[in-house]
Amino acid sequence: MSGICQMETEKKYWSNGNLRIEGNLIDGKEAGIWTYYYQSGQVEQVINYKDGEPLSLKTYCEDGQLLEEGQFNEVTGKKDGRWTHYYDCGLLKMEENFNDGRKEGFTRIYHLSGKLYYEGYYNDGRFGYGKCFDENGDNIKCDERVYN
Repeated sequence: MSGICQMETEKKYWSNGNLRIEGNLIDGKEAGIWTYYYQSGQVEQVINYKDGEPLSLKTYCEDGQLLEEGQFNEVTGKKDGRWTHYYDCGLLKMEENFNDGRKEGFTRIYHLSGKLYYEGYYNDGRFGYGKCFDENGDNIKCDERVYN
């Protein structure tokens, strides 16, 4: 009987009866879309899996606003490609790029107003250079935390 997959749906619930986790298992490994919920019933995370490894992720605030989205390397499971982060109010907060878990290319962080706060360049996970800007677009000294 080799070659036959065992598929089952997994559901777990909060103590209040609301759904906590819902997804499919194939041969005991997460497969396809898995949805994780807050106790209130709102979606917290949606992760797409293949053979138990995450391919993509979306994280939401309890009010439904998107907080973060990105993809993973199918082979290594590390962050890969563009990752986008949002403020609680849904405005763009940060864009960063990864190559197999290491920052690669430009990372940009935005003020709540939507104006650019930081732009930095990374090569193979190593910081290359960066600049910070105030709300008027004038160059300012960066806080050390933005480089990490």
